[in-house]
Amino acid sequence: MERIAANLPTMLCLLVTAAVVIAAVMVVRTRRRRVPDTTGWAPAQATVVARQELVVDDQPHAQLTVEFQTWRGQVVRFTDQVPVWQVQYGTTLGVIYDPDDPLRAQVVRRHRPHG
Repeated sequence: MERIAANLPTMLCLLVTAAVVIAAVMVVRTRRRRVPDTTGWAPAQATVVARQELVVDDQPHAQLTVEFQTWRGQVVRFTDQVPVWQVQYGTTLGVIYDPDDPLRAQVVRRHRPHG
């Protein structure tokens, strides 16, 4: 019984650590699956005004700051992440945005080219 009592703090620490790790994994999975409902969103053409390369899940991505104009004439700037192969310098990108809240916007994803 004394041996169990002596190991109790260690066992509790391991149990708490395992619970924290499991919770963190669940949060990451939930955030990855969360895709906004873009029904009714409007298309626009955006210009890349800033670009930063980063790595997400061991894959190269670009964090883009893009600027576009809504159909009402409002200029909107937002940041989004896309796979690096989608980004070409000097071109415009398609975006979609919520007409009721234009800051809810995202870059239109393209499928990876083959060949």
